[in-house]
Amino acid sequence: MIYFFYIFAGLLMFYLIYFVWLFNKTKVPFMGTRKKISDLILKNTDLKNKKIVDLGSGIGDFLFSAEKQNPKRLVGVELSYLFYFFSKFRCYFKKSKVVFLKKNFFEFDIGDFDVVYFFLTNRVISKVQEKILKEAKKGALIISLDCELTDIKACKVLKTDIGSRIYFYLII
Repeated sequence: MIYFFYIFAGLLMFYLIYFVWLFNKTKVPFMGTRKKISDLILKNTDLKNKKIVDLGSGIGDFLFSAEKQNPKRLVGVELSYLFYFFSKFRCYFKKSKVVFLKKNFFEFDIGDFDVVYFFLTNRVISKVQEKILKEAKKGALIISLDCELTDIKACKVLKTDIGSRIYFYLII
């Protein structure tokens, strides 16, 4: 029984060190999109036959929800090995067509996508905005949860019952 405690304590310590390292590298903690918020976004968008990318996809919550609208392509870009493998595991068991890439999304070209979604922090949003202005194609829909872009005017802003805001931007 004592070995179980040591194994558990070791795994917990590894887990904590890993998340501290990941946060220091990305400046973004793990923040999954709640199902309620995903449902609100999907209610206000038509994703059928669209190519969708989730920057910093975490464990894929938004993409798995978006799959219900039958988009053409779903891609999650995630830097964390832990979240990447967990997403792939979920994908396998859900028999999902979502594709997850273990990659830094700043090194991933978003120019081919019709919809770009992210739930990040204000610490990285100016860099993300720069990427969007440089790479996003005309007509692309940008959906940001809780982070307002300053150089692009939102075409729609939704307030949720938990105090979050969902910003919709159209690249012209």
